[in-house]
Amino acid sequence: MKAENFNVTVPEGQNKVEVIVRELNEEVKDRLPVIEPIKIGLSGNITALYAFLEKRWNASDPQIDHCRTHILVDRDNLTLTLICNETDERNRMQVTGKIALSRQYLAFGINSGKLWESIDLGNFFRINRTYFENKEANMTLVNLLKRFEAKVHTEIERENKDNGSVTDNYRKVVESNLPDKFSIKIPIYKGAAAEVIEVEVIAHVEGRHALLELISPSAQSIVEEVRDKLIDEQLDQISELAPEIPIIEV
Repeated sequence: MKAENFNVTVPEGQNKVEVIVRELNEEVKDRLPVIEPIKIGLSGNITALYAFLEKRWNASDPQIDHCRTHILVDRDNLTLTLICNETDERNRMQVTGKIALSRQYLAFGINSGKLWESIDLGNFFRINRTYFENKEANMTLVNLLKRFEAKVHTEIERENKDNGSVTDNYRKVVESNLPDKFSIKIPIYKGAAAEVIEVEVIAHVEGRHALLELISPSAQSIVEEVRDKLIDEQLDQISELAPEIPIIEV
């Protein structure tokens, strides 16, 4: 053992202290190191928060500080976020639940601003025939897209008045061989039942080049209504289970 000098402070009122010196052997080096606890960071569907709280909120071995927990609601990004032990950096828990649009809805690019070449849109409709009302309606639309035609009517009106004011009106109307609207049956949200929605085709013509966009007011209404319904249902369940948790809209 290597000789070392060290100082010992004797508490006031005592005239002696006991000092115990332990010599550790080399085997101590092989012991497992002390590491930080693993922070919980979970992500799932919109029911994830309730599923987590249902088992942990009133557990006999509490892991959650009830006075240091809150929920953030982000309706624009379709997420709920539970943060537990909010002031404890070492033991913080975060659980995120998210509503996700279905892969079918995203693939069609409805209301997303996605632009299609007519031939590409026709091929996409052919491959995804199963989402149309029937085979005949699908093939009719595919054939029209292969032979896409558009007529552009442009009106320009310009008027100069004596007082110096100028009126300049420009209007462009695009007429095509495509139907005004068609119907498909697809789920809007991941895991939800399929919905019949009407889709309109909007043509964007610049010179000799035309691109097509798919829009659907009915699909947008479903997106808004179902989003709020799913989120509010989960918040109601959580409030009944754990009314102490503050719910914050962001």
